[in-house]
Amino acid sequence: MQNSVAPSPVEPDRPEPRSRVSRRTAAVLVGVLWTAGMLWASPPTGPVGVVIVMAAGALFGVAWAWLFGSVMRRIGVPVW
Repeated sequence: MQNSVAPSPVEPDRPEPRSRVSRRTAAVLVGVLWTAGMLWASPPTGPVGVVIVMAAGALFGVAWAWLFGSVMRRIGVPVW
């Protein structure tokens, strides 16, 4: 006698991500755009200021990627 109970799915049906851009690429884009915006809005007075703004932009991109991934996993949306 065979078991007529269907096996439960391992993962529930979830929508496919709309974009195939990786989260790393998106983080780089966000960091570059944020840095460009900061340089445009308040230009630094010397090369040290430019380096500081660029480092802050890199940190912003990393933080954005981490937060984006955390929020998307928490609400159950597939993260690319």
